[in-house]
Amino acid sequence: MNKSILKKYKLETIDSMSSSQCEEASLILRYLLSRCFNPIESRQLEAYLYQLDNRLAELKRAASKEEV
Repeated sequence: MNKSILKKYKLETIDSMSSSQCEEASLILRYLLSRCFNPIESRQLEAYLYQLDNRLAELKRAASKEEV
């Protein structure tokens, strides 16, 4: 797995990511997950994706509240 990509999208930085950054990271990690056959790395990628999905949902909720 490409460790530099995971370094770029550390769980510690997810809380400060914008919506577009979350979407970009999610696409990259989903691609990596589709190519990953190591169960430990797969679980790590799934954890990152879970955090990204939560952050993206949080950003979308905040955006919809601002529109109202």
